[in-house]
Amino acid sequence: MIFEGGITLLATFIKPFLASDALIGISLVGNTLIALIGINMLLGSKIKIANLLPSLIFVIIYVHFWGLS
Repeated sequence: MIFEGGITLLATFIKPFLASDALIGISLVGNTLIALIGINMLLGSKIKIANLLPSLIFVIIYVHFWGLS
């Protein structure tokens, strides 16, 4: 319960800094990672999803400097 509350508080503090483009980018990367988890389960391939988690941070930096378009 403390962990979930911490995530909620962190999201509340981060919200003013994230533009809608950043949220779209995070959703795009997050959905791609979820699709890769499904591919791992269906095909038995060994894509290491945990190694791709930093991409959620890099997408925020990318959108901040260069935008989505």
